[in-house]
Amino acid sequence: METPNWEAEAKRAVTYAGENLMKAHRGVLEWHKPTNTLLVFANDGEPSLYAGAVTKALQDRGIPIRATAISDDDYSFAMLVEYPDHEIVNEALWLAWAISKQVHPDFAATQKRVADDCIGRFHTGLQHPWEQ
Repeated sequence: METPNWEAEAKRAVTYAGENLMKAHRGVLEWHKPTNTLLVFANDGEPSLYAGAVTKALQDRGIPIRATAISDDDYSFAMLVEYPDHEIVNEALWLAWAISKQVHPDFAATQKRVADDCIGRFHTGLQHPWEQ
């Protein structure tokens, strides 16, 4: 199996998140199963501030970041990370959001449930070029 170009994949991922997952606002989903790569994304108009908080949360947990991208309109960001446990990455994402936005953890937990539900409904089995 050829290793994907992670920078190109991050650009593709930020486009995908912005076009298909806007209602979720932020979340984590499987991006490339053979390499345990997850997509961490946010569609909230503050990618620079938020990406820094997420990067720190992931680095604090020893989660390797493959590549990041910010949308051309500076509204969304995507980060591809190598980690087999979706839920640990998702918890790090939501904790970083709660801290950066100074919201109560209960509110963040509610928003996480809403986002997870949206992702489940709108993420319809993305086909990658190497899977076709």
